[in-house]
Amino acid sequence: MRVTAYNIDTREKQPLALANRRKHQITLVTNFLNNDTVGYASNKEAIIVSSKNFFRQRSA
Repeated sequence: MRVTAYNIDTREKQPLALANRRKHQITLVTNFLNNDTVGYASNKEAIIVSSKNFFRQRSA
């Protein structure tokens, strides 16, 4: 499965890679999901969005 994960902290990258064990093609994006970053999700079967993304949007 091809997946894009948004708003990933650098400290989260290694645990995600270890948990994945090369089963899926995961693109890890440190930026929030927005109009400028949505292109990273093209041709992917799923996206992962951190709840931190929503809290930041509300407080802005």
